[in-house]
Amino acid sequence: MTGCFQPEALVSFPVISLDSIPTHGLTVQVQDWARGGCGEGLGGTATAVGGQFLVTRLARHIVVRGQLQGTANVACDRCGELLTFSVAGETDCVYLPFDEIVANPNEDDSAQEAPDHGEYDGVALDLVHVVREFFALERPARILCADTDPAADAGCLARFRVRADLASPQPDPRFAVLKGVKPTR
Repeated sequence: MTGCFQPEALVSFPVISLDSIPTHGLTVQVQDWARGGCGEGLGGTATAVGGQFLVTRLARHIVVRGQLQGTANVACDRCGELLTFSVAGETDCVYLPFDEIVANPNEDDSAQEAPDHGEYDGVALDLVHVVREFFALERPARILCADTDPAADAGCLARFRVRADLASPQPDPRFAVLKGVKPTR
């Protein structure tokens, strides 16, 4: 990360109170405390998580900028096979106190590069929430075997068909009643 300020110390805890953030910012090292948030965000069991945040404050707003990377074992959304899926990227989010969001629900950001907004209780920000939110937003809508290995797509589709019992489709016996009904116009 680049910046004008060099924070005095690296911090490695997940809950930061508004009062504990110095004016020049606070650098937080993402470590094992973030595994739960990574796993929840990616929808699986986190195997690795890392990164670093620079946490600053603007009055009652908390700004979190940094980089995250995480890996989790997640199920393929098509066939159910366990995959190792990784996500990495940058976060730039401004956390507003919940009472301020309620007071201004239709606030419109006209700036094109405005950071995302999150919420916190106005007293302390749980960085596990920041990690969870990052991975949930960066996770694709569907994770398939082909995302980790393009050659695995045919096998994934075959497993899906077996799992869905599409190889030998059997009509639902409740539809037998409809065989005698003739539609009229």
